Amino acid sequence: MIKVLLVKESSDIPIEPVEGLPTLVYWNTLGLAQSIRFALVSAGVDFCDVRIEAGDPTKKDDYKASWFSVKSTMPLVFPNLPYFLDGNVFLSHTNTILRYIGRKWDRLGSVPEHVSDLVLDELADLEWTIIDHAYYKGPESLLEWFTTNVPVVLSRFQALARTTACGFVTGSPAKPSVADVKLYVFLYKLIVLQSQLGSNDTASILDNDWVKTYMNHVESVPLVADYLTSSNYMKSPMNNPAAKWIG
Repeated sequence: MIKVLLVKESSDIPIEPVEGLPTLVYWNTLGLAQSIRFALVSAGVDFCDVRIEAGDPTKKDDYKASWFSVKSTMPLVFPNLPYFLDGNVFLSHTNTILRYIGRKWDRLGSVPEHVSDLVLDELADLEWTIIDHAYYKGPESLLEWFTTNVPVVLSRFQALARTTACGFVTGSPAKPSVADVKLYVFLYKLIVLQSQLGSNDTASILDNDWVKTYMNHVESVPLVADYLTSSNYMKSPMNNPAAKWIG
């Protein structure tokens, strides 16, 4: 069971687990939280997905004010979004949350832990690259990065996936790992990028059997397949409305 809460007021931003459920708090975007959503879903965890409305970016007093007015009062060592509340465990930072989920619900995968760490951190760097271009540099810069850098990036992940018999990078169809779903979300973002900013000239970057097969592997996991067809699944936007590319 997934409970989705859309929040506009600072008073509604939770400081403890909602109804006793593990609780994820982030903006009402895919952003840095989508991989956490998929990690919880694929592990079969009932959770509350709190999505904060950022507001109107043309109104400086309003935009993101609900979060920033309470950020410093949050019961977190390092207050930031996303954050995760589970019992008496309060965490921020995407990969910290993913590793916690991986350890608690046995989703770190079957590879040595340092391999899982490597994949998670490489994907974090790539995720921040997309954010940097989307918010600050703009669509043309993002497309240039996509055209120049992404083919090499994909070849490296493809090579890593070939080292496993099942096609996942660190987990399996029975137990997709936190790194597996983070890679899925990254590939999804690239597909959206191509569909919105790309052209026939860039279509070949993602038009390969490995990308299609990997996406299908994750989407064929029964819990993920159910989530993708539910009203709780969010396809977009990737970024908040202040971004130069919302996605």
